[in-house]
Amino acid sequence: DNAPMSDSQRRFLFRLASQKGVKPDEAKAWLEARFACELKTVSRAQASRLIDELQQGGGNGAAAGGTP
Repeated sequence: DNAPMSDSQRRFLFRLASQKGVKPDEAKAWLEARFACELKTVSRAQASRLIDELQQGGGNGAAAGGTP
């Protein structure tokens, strides 16, 4: 699905980032580092894959150089 990620996916990704210990002001950069692109270009399919990965315990706050 190449449609842009939905607003609910975006909100959920920010919530998952917070649960990983990413500070709110660093969440956008952390997510963009995870996707290796700007959030506005992320597809629904890409967002779904990262949501699944984060829910299964993958990723952490240190992945983008942030402090968890």
